[in-house]
Amino acid sequence: MMYYIGHLGQLPVLLKAIRKHKGIRQADMKKTMGILPKTVSALENHPEHVTMESFFKLISALNLQLCLQEKPESEEDW
Repeated sequence: MMYYIGHLGQLPVLLKAIRKHKGIRQADMKKTMGILPKTVSALENHPEHVTMESFFKLISALNLQLCLQEKPESEEDW
């Protein structure tokens, strides 16, 4: 599945929704990837204050990867 993020405000909502959809609790992230629940919480609430390293650990734990592409000419093409 592809998820589109156009601005930072969409990122925390999407990450939290994906985590919950997969049935993963914040505490589970510490067990599987060594990510503290407070880091997961920070990513899901204030991603602007989290390191890229933590971001990549989280998306890896959620079995996601980052893919960048050029924006379409208009939003209708999304």
